[in-house]
Amino acid sequence: MTAPLQQDRQAMLDDVLRRAAAAAEAGDFAEAKLCYIRSLELIPDHPKLINKFGETCIQIGHAHEAHAAFAKVLNMPRADVQD
Repeated sequence: MTAPLQQDRQAMLDDVLRRAAAAAEAGDFAEAKLCYIRSLELIPDHPKLINKFGETCIQIGHAHEAHAAFAKVLNMPRADVQD
């Protein structure tokens, strides 16, 4: 991926994450969940994003989706999960 494309992707990701955080802060966890879904379309195997998605699913009572998200992170190689 070229540098301008990486910057565009990062800018889109940053925007989606800001919207997710604002939605969660406002108590709109359904919107936050949609934002995390969008962010995972950009970076599908990002452990922190998957975890935030799972946390948001818990807030809206989607335990099955939360469980699947947390299981995915737990099954990732340790090196992928660390910063």
